[in-house]
Amino acid sequence: LKKAQQFLDKGDFAAARDEFTKVLEISPSNTKAEEGLRLAKLALEEQGKEPEPKMAVSKKATLNERIKSALGLLEGEDYLGAQKEFLSLLEEVTKAKQDAQVKVALEETKKRIKDRSGEVFSSIAEAQFTKAEKTLLDILERIKVLAIEKQKKEEEKKREFQVVTYMEMALKYLGTEDYASAKKELNKILAIDPNNSQAITLSEKLNEVIEIVGVKQ
Repeated sequence: LKKAQQFLDKGDFAAARDEFTKVLEISPSNTKAEEGLRLAKLALEEQGKEPEPKMAVSKKATLNERIKSALGLLEGEDYLGAQKEFLSLLEEVTKAKQDAQVKVALEETKKRIKDRSGEVFSSIAEAQFTKAEKTLLDILERIKVLAIEKQKKEEEKKREFQVVTYMEMALKYLGTEDYASAKKELNKILAIDPNNSQAITLSEKLNEVIEIVGVKQ
């Protein structure tokens, strides 16, 4: 209980929450632990209301350009095109928000690993090997989470690179009026990212061209 209170006083609310929870598992009627847990959870909720990390400048610039493009479509009374662009923007903003939340969670996980590493030293020094073992297992689980998220990020970067490459090829084929090859490249993009607005728009327009000129797909 003392340790939990120390975490609470230091402002490490996640650690305080975990420690108060442990106390209540042993002593469910401990009113001090109940109150401490309530305060820790309340503090964590308040932290969650803080402004989210800002997007990278380049990302913001790209989104701003797309907003201008959407407004241009709206001004030109291309309502369907404007709707698609704004929907695509909504998806990107939602993804950016999720990425920011994941980043915060990962940083919190790293911090907890560091904190718990100190607990291992203390437990070993006090010959509390079972406790040290449990703490190490917890650390390993947290590291596993970090590794999984890193792998996801690497796979996402790989997909983004593929999309950019296929789009460059599609535009190149369009420039030479090789519509069949351009269509294949766009299909590759949509297989990776079915909601890619640029690929969808180009594919729709390309289908119209192919229908007119009668190119074999």
